[in-house]
Amino acid sequence: MAIQKDAAVGGTLTPDPETTNNKQHSKLLLNVFVSLLVIVIFTLMLYICCRWQAKAKHNAALKRVAEYEQRKRLEGLDEEGEYVMSSGSAEDDHRTEPMLP
Repeated sequence: MAIQKDAAVGGTLTPDPETTNNKQHSKLLLNVFVSLLVIVIFTLMLYICCRWQAKAKHNAALKRVAEYEQRKRLEGLDEEGEYVMSSGSAEDDHRTEPMLP
């Protein structure tokens, strides 16, 4: 309850409508500010989480590509994925049909 400045002793006290409106306005502004802050924090956390997950998927894809290329080199595959048979000289190199595992 707000006390009027010039209230006489023993007189009736009435709330000051201007003070009550200011308090309600302040509470409303505080609620709006807190709500916006929560939304911004949630959005930021969601963005960071999605970026982290996308980066993890990208790194996993790069790792799979590197493993595939290394396996291709070890198995003697050419660029098209076909096996290369070599007798030791460059003139005798020829391509054959892909071999089944």
